[in-house]
Amino acid sequence: MLRDYQIEGKRRIREELARLPEGERRVLCVAATGAGKTRMFVDLIRDAMSKNSRVWVIAPKRQLVSQAAGKLSEVGIPYGVMMANHPLTNYKRNVQVCSRETLRGRVEKYNFTSPDIIVIDEAHLGYQFQMWLAEKYPAATILGFTATPILLATSRGLGDIYNAMVEVANIDTLIRQGWLVPPRIFLSDKHIDTSGLKKTGGDWNQRELAKRTDKRELIGNIVEEWKKHSEQRPTVAFALNVEHSNHIVEEFNNCGIPAAHIDAHTKDPVRNANIEELRTGKLKVLSSVGVFTEGFDLPAVGCVVFARATESLAMYIQMGGRGLRPMSGRAEDGENCIFLDHAGNTMRHGLITAVREWSLDKGADKETPKPDHECPHCEKELTGYPSVCPWCGGILKEEEEKQCEIRFGDDSELIEYDPEQVAASIREKRREYYNELETMGFLQGWPAKKVGMEFRRKFGEFPKHRDRETSGMMIKWRPLPLNPNKMEPYWEGEAVRGNAYAGGGA
Repeated sequence: MLRDYQIEGKRRIREELARLPEGERRVLCVAATGAGKTRMFVDLIRDAMSKNSRVWVIAPKRQLVSQAAGKLSEVGIPYGVMMANHPLTNYKRNVQVCSRETLRGRVEKYNFTSPDIIVIDEAHLGYQFQMWLAEKYPAATILGFTATPILLATSRGLGDIYNAMVEVANIDTLIRQGWLVPPRIFLSDKHIDTSGLKKTGGDWNQRELAKRTDKRELIGNIVEEWKKHSEQRPTVAFALNVEHSNHIVEEFNNCGIPAAHIDAHTKDPVRNANIEELRTGKLKVLSSVGVFTEGFDLPAVGCVVFARATESLAMYIQMGGRGLRPMSGRAEDGENCIFLDHAGNTMRHGLITAVREWSLDKGADKETPKPDHECPHCEKELTGYPSVCPWCGGILKEEEEKQCEIRFGDDSELIEYDPEQVAASIREKRREYYNELETMGFLQGWPAKKVGMEFRRKFGEFPKHRDRETSGMMIKWRPLPLNPNKMEPYWEGEAVRGNAYAGGGA
């Protein structure tokens, strides 16, 4: 049985589809991790079966293909699986659950009947693939589902693909309704210095970040702080790279705490065994690189360790969301998830429970590079040609230089989250960044709205008036009425030197 917000989400999706003209029926559904996105699209598929529709469900990872297939089985929908060497291959079924890469290869080889409906799971992944689908099957209805409607690599919206967006439920709402558990956050009183770090694929260059981490950038002694705060809960840790993850596991095991490592190359039987051992308590810590950011559903997880810094808001939300599911479907009084943030991600991006303003951003910020290609190991989008994948740590170019090891032993302590302290720090970061952007925009002659868009890329929303309280050195701002095309408030300013300057914001 669907929850109230899922029923309302289905209604709004249908409403948007009815509004869009044929050939443009592509709707993105945004729902927080744990909101039941798979259950929603399976129910939509069941409705479509009454019309004998042909449906493709496409997922980027094997475990997500299996997860979708399992939900279809639960409600009695017959289906085939399009994935290499899968025993349930059956092209005669109207519903096909497809691995992304397998589908593309077989579409080129076989003359499949065009689908009526295409469902994209984890729609923030596979930009080029989704563009290919939209061009190849323009008459198909495309429904994308994601918790973070921005590309990991560039933080671009998905307006190049989708023509409407429906937000079903955010993390804050689901916590208040008891469908997710609140986080209990422990932070360091120190800050990671990421100034001057180069970016690769939308995040900091992992080789450079590893070198800085070797200089004590990884804040706090991970094992000691885990022993102090985790309450021995089943834990997932997000590491910087494979070498870092193995080092974390070694430190835990040396202290008598059973831990294991998995990454994008770990074989399915080993991965599944490790996850089961974490669920049953045989393992206490499972350290990962690039495999838990999507499609990992284990309510037993009660602690999340941020052992890596990320500039990507989407990755931060995806990582944190892995620990927010309640043990028994609904959160019990006092149930929570412990976040041990050694990397400063909470201070960098704000609380994971913050209500963020998502937008398709169709046609906006055309100067932002689109993903060029994908990592062969984890299939995340990449811009440029880095030596090491910034998402999974996979080696893309063989180099003689070895990844730096991560040094432990930092004696700083994690302190439980103080709302006022964190809020004040985030406000100051927003103001400082806005001032930098405003000055840069004036000096470089940026076009209208670019200051706002650059700010939005970092913080997930346009700057507010409070972000501009300390600005005005160069530009005096005044509000403008709603833009009739975008239906978003804008602000406009006049430079001290007399040149007009404008940008977007709320």
